[in-house]
Amino acid sequence: MFRQFQEFPTVLDLIPNMIPKLVVLPDATANNILFLTEYSLKESLVEEHHKTVFSGQYETKDTPDLVILITEPKPLLIVIEAKMFSSATSSDINQQLSKQKWVIDELAKFMGSQLTGFSILL
Repeated sequence: MFRQFQEFPTVLDLIPNMIPKLVVLPDATANNILFLTEYSLKESLVEEHHKTVFSGQYETKDTPDLVILITEPKPLLIVIEAKMFSSATSSDINQQLSKQKWVIDELAKFMGSQLTGFSILL
């Protein structure tokens, strides 16, 4: 775990074209960061309100390993798919990312014009 996220900028520096000097506020009462790990919209959309907000047809549980939403100063999505102990080929990974794209599309649609951009890190 990052000690009060003081090393988190090092992670952000690994992402091409990342907003420079992005400030992350980790405090529980005043924060601007949300982590979604292996989050499945298909399995999580159970309340009627959420079903109307996210109205896609979710036929698959495919999802990125980690989605980070930084909400301020402008919303930014960071998507991470990690392979550590895998013999997956680049074709396999591209196919997996293609199956996961709908999750990012849906989150980006929800954020609308507020979303400044997103990065995918593999």
